[in-house]
Amino acid sequence: MRILIIEDEVTLNQTLSDGLKEFGYQSDIAENISDGRYMIDIRNYDLVPLDWMLPDGNGIDIIPEIKAK
Repeated sequence: MRILIIEDEVTLNQTLSDGLKEFGYQSDIAENISDGRYMIDIRNYDLVPLDWMLPDGNGIDIIPEIKAK
């Protein structure tokens, strides 16, 4: 399972990524919506946990794009 974490808090990103890795999951990190959009365009993800408030906008706004993939 491949997971994209969209979160701007670096410590939380690393904690989530490390925990997922321990359970055998592959994860990528995007720290803003722009990077998240790019990652979604180049890879397929099974799960995308995301922050509501990101530096470049509302995380909820990217949900339709994620669902379309």
